[in-house]
Amino acid sequence: MKAVILIHGFLTNYLDFAPIIPYLEKEYDYVSKYIVPGHDIPPNYKLFKVKDTFDTLLKTYDELKKDYKDIDVIGFSMGGALASYLQSVREVSKLVLLSPANKYLNFSLLHNRLQFRHLLNRISDKQEKELNKEIFNNNDKVAMKMMLKELLPNYNIHNLKTFMDIVKICNKELLAITCPTLIIWGKLDQLVPYNSVKYLYDISLNKKELVIYDDISHLMLLSENNQKIIDKIMCFLKDDINE
Repeated sequence: MKAVILIHGFLTNYLDFAPIIPYLEKEYDYVSKYIVPGHDIPPNYKLFKVKDTFDTLLKTYDELKKDYKDIDVIGFSMGGALASYLQSVREVSKLVLLSPANKYLNFSLLHNRLQFRHLLNRISDKQEKELNKEIFNNNDKVAMKMMLKELLPNYNIHNLKTFMDIVKICNKELLAITCPTLIIWGKLDQLVPYNSVKYLYDISLNKKELVIYDDISHLMLLSENNQKIIDKIMCFLKDDINE
């Protein structure tokens, strides 16, 4: 019997994982969609508190452990930081970190975007070039829509401080990652910098893999070209990473 815990991002919800959930439901006996306090649909961010976040996460794991021998964890953004914390204090079979926000603010974003534009211009096939540009622009539109509708209206001092305190505690508890780990990051990430995934990769002591995509932003699984991410995750979860 095996289960997987999904841990979503800051000011979002379990729908961060919507595209991959049908795949996970075929692989696992149970898919736990953990909800950070205050992040329900609709949200009530007054309930978003540091202690409650860690308490409910540990409770979710401990309840699952009563019935399931193996528990994998997939974390996105802030959820990636929480997932790294969880494997530090509980037994996790496999860990997937999608743009984990153990460090945040990607100051290299402009350079990476310009570099990706340059790569698109070098593609010789006109049809492929136009397709990639369309995906690039569509992902920007989705990211902007999410930012205006969900993030900015709730991006206040209380929520931001809670987020920062949560990440600080995650990093304080994180001495090493000991379970098999897959880390995925996109060079167009608007929030998480490369040194966040490099840091986590370096402290991973078991089988590990860091996958970097030129054309993926912080949207990750909500990106238009998300199938390659889904395939990579499912391959990792079904089989051990080759050393």
